[in-house]
Amino acid sequence: MHKKQLAEQFCSRLWDSFFASLRSTELLTPCEKRVLEKLWLLGTIKTSTCDVYPGHTEFARSLRVSEHRVKLALKKLEMKGFIKCVRRGVSYLLNPLLLEAAYDRTKRDYPDLLAS
Repeated sequence: MHKKQLAEQFCSRLWDSFFASLRSTELLTPCEKRVLEKLWLLGTIKTSTCDVYPGHTEFARSLRVSEHRVKLALKKLEMKGFIKCVRRGVSYLLNPLLLEAAYDRTKRDYPDLLAS
C-alpha cells in the first residue's frame, strides 16, 4: 500500500476513534456532544480552532435545536474545558488534548498504518 493510502486510512481511523470517544463520554449531555462534534467538523485541525462559526442562530438551525440550548451547551462546554470562546462567539478554540488522545489510541491500535 502507498504512503498516501496509509495516511488516509490512518486519518479515517483517527476521526472514527475521535468521534466514537466523543459520543460515548458520560461527561457531556447529548446536546453538548452534538455541539462539540459540529464545532470540530467546522474547525481547523492545525490550529484547533473553529473560526468559521456561523453564529448562534444558524448553528442552532443546523443542529435542529433551539438557540438557547446551543448557547447553554457552549457555556457548559467552556466551563468543562472542552472549548474556549474567543472574539465573543465568533471563534472557538477546541481542546487539542481530545484529538491527541484519539491519535495515541489510533497509533496504538493500528501501528501498521504508520510503519512506513
